[in-house]
Amino acid sequence: MDKMKDNLFGLGVFLVVVVLGGAGYSLVYSPKADLDRQSKALSTANKALKGFISEEVLPTEEYVRKITAAQEEMEDIFDEAVDVFQGRCEAFHLFFSDQAQVPTVSEFSGQYQDSSTSLRTKYWEKFPRKAVEGKEGEPEKEEDPEKRAPIIEMVKDTDIEGPESEAKMRQAMKQYWISEAVFSSCEQLEIGGLQSIDFPVEKERSASRRSSKKSEPKAPTSKVVYAKVEATVLLHMKYSKLKEFFGALYKNPRVPFLDPKSVEFGKIEDSVKDFSKFVRQQTFQSRALADAAEAAGELAVQEPLVKVRLDLVALDWKGVERVNDDSDGNEDEDE
Repeated sequence: MDKMKDNLFGLGVFLVVVVLGGAGYSLVYSPKADLDRQSKALSTANKALKGFISEEVLPTEEYVRKITAAQEEMEDIFDEAVDVFQGRCEAFHLFFSDQAQVPTVSEFSGQYQDSSTSLRTKYWEKFPRKAVEGKEGEPEKEEDPEKRAPIIEMVKDTDIEGPESEAKMRQAMKQYWISEAVFSSCEQLEIGGLQSIDFPVEKERSASRRSSKKSEPKAPTSKVVYAKVEATVLLHMKYSKLKEFFGALYKNPRVPFLDPKSVEFGKIEDSVKDFSKFVRQQTFQSRALADAAEAAGELAVQEPLVKVRLDLVALDWKGVERVNDDSDGNEDEDE
C-alpha cells in the first residue's frame, strides 16, 4: 500500500512538471517566437520604407505646397529673364531703317551692298591709307577697293535667292549689324588697323527646361530656342586698347555680344622692328621747356601695333516655346 502511494506521488509530480513546462512554453517561448517573427517583418518593412524615402519624396500636403510655391517663384524669375533677353535682342532682328517686316530680296540686296560699301568708305576717309607704290618710273596707283583692307565677307545676291530667302536675309542682316558694331568701335577708339571680318556659320541650338521628379507638380515645358552668330575679326592695333574695344562692343545697343570664343595675338614684324630700333634725342634750352614737352606727351614712345584675331559671338535669341508636357518628366535637358 505504501509502495503504491509512492508511485502515485511520483506520477503526480511528473504530471505537475509536464503541465508547468507546457505552461512555461506557452507563456515564454511561443510569444518570443511570435515577437521574433514580427521583429523580422518590421525590420524588413523599415528597410523598404527607408529605400522608398531615399528614392521618392512622400507627397505630403506640406511638401506639395512648398514645391508649388518654389515652382511659381522660379517661373516668375524665368519670365523676367525672358523679358530681359527679348528686350536686349529685339533690335538685332530688325532690318534697315529699323523695320521689322522682311523686305523683298531685291530691296534688301541693294541696301545691303550700299551699306556695306559705305562702312568701308567712311573708314578709309577717317583712316587714309597710302597709295600703292608703282614700279620705278611709274606713278603711284590706288589700291584695288576689292582687295583693300578692311575686307568684309559679304553675302551675294545669288546666295540669298531661293526657298529660304527670308532666313538667309535675316542671317545676312545680323552679320551686317556685327560689322557695323566693329567699325563703330574702331572709329570711336581711333583704331585704323581693321583688316577683315569673316562669318563662320553655326547651327541653331536649343535647350529645354523639364521637370525631373515624378512627384513634383507638373509645369509647362519651356523650350528656349537660340543660335549664335560668329564673326572672325582681324586687326592691327595697340594692345592697350583691347579692353576699351571690348567695352565699346558690349555697349553696342543693337548687337548682344557674348564672351568671345577666342582671342589671339601675334607680332607685326615691321612694327616691332621699328620699335626696337627707336632712339630719340632732343635738347631743350631750359628745364621748364623739357617739363612742358613731357607734360604734353611729346617725349612718349609710341606703342607698337600687334596683330589681333578675335572670334566674336553674338546671341541670336529666337524665343521660348511653352508646351504642356504629358510625359513622365524624366527627360534631360538638351545641350
